[in-house]
Amino acid sequence: MQDLRLWVHKNNADTKKLLEHLGMRSKNDRSIPNPADYKITIFDVQRERICRPMTTGTEGDLVSNVAICGEKQNKAKSWTHRHGFTGCGYAINSSTRKRSLDVFRVQWIDASALGFCVFPMARFLDGA
Repeated sequence: MQDLRLWVHKNNADTKKLLEHLGMRSKNDRSIPNPADYKITIFDVQRERICRPMTTGTEGDLVSNVAICGEKQNKAKSWTHRHGFTGCGYAINSSTRKRSLDVFRVQWIDASALGFCVFPMARFLDGA
C-alpha cells in the first residue's frame, strides 16, 4: 500500500492513470473510468501466505523472500488484468509499457483472515 500511495502522490494520479499503472486498463481505451465504479481493497496478509505469479522458476522457490506461485496461480486472472500481466512477479504500466508494482497472489481465506479495508477509489486517491 505504501508503494501505491507514494506513486499516486508523486504522479498526481487520477483513476485512469492508476488503472494504467496497475496494468488494468488498455492503452487504447479512450473512455474515462468513473472513480465511483472502482474500489481499492487493502489486506493485512502474512508473507508466507502470498506468492509471486511467475511463469519461470520452480513453485515454492523464493524471489525477494516471497515464494513463486503454483501453476494454477501463474495466469492472468481475467481480461482486465491481461494488459499488465507479465508472469514475472510484477505488472507493466499499460500506458508507458514500463515496470510497475510487484504483483502477489493470495487465497481469499488467507487474505480475509486478518481483516481488510475497502476504500472507494476517489477517497483512496484523495488520501494518497
